[in-house]
Amino acid sequence: MSQSSGSNEATGIPSEAIDIQVKVTNYNNEIFDITNLVYGFSIYEDLFSATNSCEIMITDAEGLKEILPIVGDEHVTITYRTRGIKKAPGEQYTERIRSFKIFRLEKVVEAAERQQSYLIQGIDDHQI
Repeated sequence: MSQSSGSNEATGIPSEAIDIQVKVTNYNNEIFDITNLVYGFSIYEDLFSATNSCEIMITDAEGLKEILPIVGDEHVTITYRTRGIKKAPGEQYTERIRSFKIFRLEKVVEAAERQQSYLIQGIDDHQI
């Protein structure tokens, strides 16, 4: 799941996220890699808010909600690499790790037979 998201005005190089991994940790500290189920994600930052939030769109044909029920005590960790403005010798990308506490699962829609799409929302760990 690697997509270009436009152009970086500072460098003129197309900005992109690569090597994306999305993992969910449940209340038993069991880690589930859901990268293959993620259709897309957005991370929201606001200068006038003390928190960041995220939305993760899931396309699930594996029954994730039954394997990993969302009860409000889960954390999602998104790891990805993006181009940095200052390039280290030999390294064009900077690894970024973002962690959020899941607080809502919504917009559950049956997309196809045995397949559901839904939105997971999270907020910064330190806010809750």
